[in-house]
Amino acid sequence: MILWPGLSIGLMSEGMEAAPTILPGAYPYFMQYEVRANRKLPGLTTGSGALATVIVFAEDGSLAGARASRHIARNNWEITAVKRTMPVRPHHIERMDGVLKSLYQKAEQAGIAAVFDSWKKMHG
Repeated sequence: MILWPGLSIGLMSEGMEAAPTILPGAYPYFMQYEVRANRKLPGLTTGSGALATVIVFAEDGSLAGARASRHIARNNWEITAVKRTMPVRPHHIERMDGVLKSLYQKAEQAGIAAVFDSWKKMHG
């Protein structure tokens, strides 16, 4: 389900089974950050890096950035650099496939979704 323009799926409290709520005035945003693990994660050491790709529905870019950064922190990552931020337009959605399309669909259902492509910390 593509929600455009001006509609998004609202965030649900954890454990709720009800259908998501459609909120007027929110749009999808695409954001990528360089991040590093702020504690030991399975298969990684503290300080290991990743590229975090986030799609979030929000009323504006500032709110989208705030929600994305909180989501990243809740997943035990720390932002080290902002790589790109942009609103997602209908032509972007039409061209999505693979992981990005799946990420967008998850964000439609939950209001936000992220994928972390990680690498191990280099020693030396």
